[in-house]
Amino acid sequence: MPKLQKAAHKSVPPNETKRQKFLKVRCTAGEYEEVRQRAGQAGLTVSDYLRHAAFSQRIVARNAGAVIGELRRIGALIKHNYPCVQNWSVSEKRRYWQSHEQLWKLADQVALHLGLKKPQKTARS
Repeated sequence: MPKLQKAAHKSVPPNETKRQKFLKVRCTAGEYEEVRQRAGQAGLTVSDYLRHAAFSQRIVARNAGAVIGELRRIGALIKHNYPCVQNWSVSEKRRYWQSHEQLWKLADQVALHLGLKKPQKTARS
């Protein structure tokens, strides 16, 4: 019979003490599944998710930066493929360009909302 290996323990992050206390919470089966699902969507363990929620920390999905980057990448592809064809009308070109700007603006809004980007200071006239 093969020997069973012990599960690897997570290392304690620097400047943090080891968590040794447990909290017990009763919930319905539906609530339990919802918490598990939300934690999974955020890319967090259930414990991390509940700690963030309990201490009023913003819960940001671990892949949020990748989503923002993907929005910007798509916007850049649209910009790169901007029609240089002579038979497009000005209004068609304008709509095409606006889609590029809207994607970049959306990426910035998501980053601001999640706290991944600081608001830009506007220049005073």
